[in-house]
Amino acid sequence: NGDKYVGEWKDNGPDGKGTYTLASGEKYVGEWKDGKRDGQGTNIFPNGDKHVGEYRDGIRDGQGTYTFANGNKYVGEFKNDVPDGKGTYTYASGEKYVGEFKNWAFNGEGIEYNADGSIYRQGVYKDGVFQYAKKIERKPQTNSNEVLQAASGTGFVVSKEGHIVTNHHVIEGCTEV
Repeated sequence: NGDKYVGEWKDNGPDGKGTYTLASGEKYVGEWKDGKRDGQGTNIFPNGDKHVGEYRDGIRDGQGTYTFANGNKYVGEFKNDVPDGKGTYTYASGEKYVGEFKNWAFNGEGIEYNADGSIYRQGVYKDGVFQYAKKIERKPQTNSNEVLQAASGTGFVVSKEGHIVTNHHVIEGCTEV
């Protein structure tokens, strides 16, 4: 059928690290378990869209970044293969939404920002539609046992001064290393 897999194999399927290239041009590079995408991976689609993040049992599940070919980007939680939970959707124009998602749509509390960073509106959304205004309070961290959202990536130290070589997606939006 033109599909190709190169990587670790166990029993009757991919298991470990591997690359799966479909005849359609879609490509997945990452971790596998029992023949399914499972763990960290990168999926590149024929239209230029790309997902980098966590997979469980063959679908996107956990933290991830979905970058669209048109420059729009979603960074946040995925459940059942779609954005679900807290996340940020940034438009190529610089405008963005920070808040809760359900099935690709703004759903719950959120804030929309203009490209200059000023707040356009904040409140409650349902199925992608703004419902009513509500000031969204950002609570300071008070519980030292609370799990904080974080990200990680790879890089190589190339000088005694601490210069690091890495990919842009690893540090994009990073304010501290």
